[in-house]
Amino acid sequence: MKNPLLLHDLLYIGEHQTCNHYRADVGSGFIYEELEAGETERLDTVRRNHLLILLEGRCSLDCNQFSGRDFSAGEMILVPRSAAFSGRTLTRVRLLDMAFEKPESGCDRLVLQSYHTLCRQLRYDFRPTEIRYPLTAFFDLLVFCLKNGMSCAHLHEMKHRELFFYLRGFYSKEEIAGLFYPIVSRSFDFRNFVFENYRKVHSLKELIDLSPMSRSTFLRRFKSEFNDTAHDWMLKQTCQRIVGEIACPETTIKDLMAKFGFDSHSSFNRFCKANFHCTPSELIRRYRKDVSCR
Repeated sequence: MKNPLLLHDLLYIGEHQTCNHYRADVGSGFIYEELEAGETERLDTVRRNHLLILLEGRCSLDCNQFSGRDFSAGEMILVPRSAAFSGRTLTRVRLLDMAFEKPESGCDRLVLQSYHTLCRQLRYDFRPTEIRYPLTAFFDLLVFCLKNGMSCAHLHEMKHRELFFYLRGFYSKEEIAGLFYPIVSRSFDFRNFVFENYRKVHSLKELIDLSPMSRSTFLRRFKSEFNDTAHDWMLKQTCQRIVGEIACPETTIKDLMAKFGFDSHSSFNRFCKANFHCTPSELIRRYRKDVSCR
C-alpha cells in the first residue's frame, strides 16, 4: 500500500520562495540533478569543493591527473577545489552535488585536521566511497525535499552538518580520510589562501609575496599542509591547468602562453619538453586526440 504522505506537494510553497533565505548562497548547498546518457557534467571548482553522490546510473570523470574513472550508483567521490574536472554520463544518472568551501562546523574541521597524519599512510587514487545506511535514507529524504521545492539556506546548512554526523558515526576514520584526502589539513585558512590565490600568479615568488609570511615560513607551512614542496605543487597545478585548457578546441599556443605567463615561444617550448616531454604543438595533438577517441 502506498504511503499517501509521499504524494503530497510542499505546503505553502509561496512562503518558502519569498523568504530571504530561499536558495541563498551560504557557501554550502546541495544540488539535485537528473542527466541523460551522454551529457556533460561541469562543476565550478574555482571556489568550492564538490562531494558528488551518485544515486543512479554510471558516469566517467576526469579530475586532475586521474582520467576516465568510472563511477556507479551507490558511490560518492570528492572533487577538490581548483581541480581540473570534466565528466560525462554513461547512462541516465541521478546525483546530488554538495558544494562547500569547508565544513560548516568547527568540530568537523577539527576532526578532518586530526586525520592529517592518517592521510600520510594512505595512497590517494581518486577512488569512490560506498554509500550505505543511514546515508541511503538520508539522501532519499534530502532529494524528496529538494524536488518538492524546499531549498532554504538553513536546510542546506543543517543537512551539511547532518551528513558529517553520519559520516563520523558510521564510517571508519580511514574511510573518511580517504574520501576527504584532498582537503584534509591542519589549517583550512592557509589552504584557502593558497587555493584562492595560486591562479592569480605566475610564480611561487608572487604567491609568497601575497602572503604575510617570510619565504622560509611559507615554504615550511606549505610542506606541512600539502605534504609536498610549494615548487613541485605549483608545477603540478600549472601542468594540470594547461592540459585542461588544451581540451578546449579554440585554445591556441599563444593563448596558453598569455594565460600562464610565458613571455616567449622558446621558454614555453622548454617548459613543455621538461614537463611533458614534447613540444607545445605535440602536446595539443596528444590530448585532443585522447579526448576525441573517448
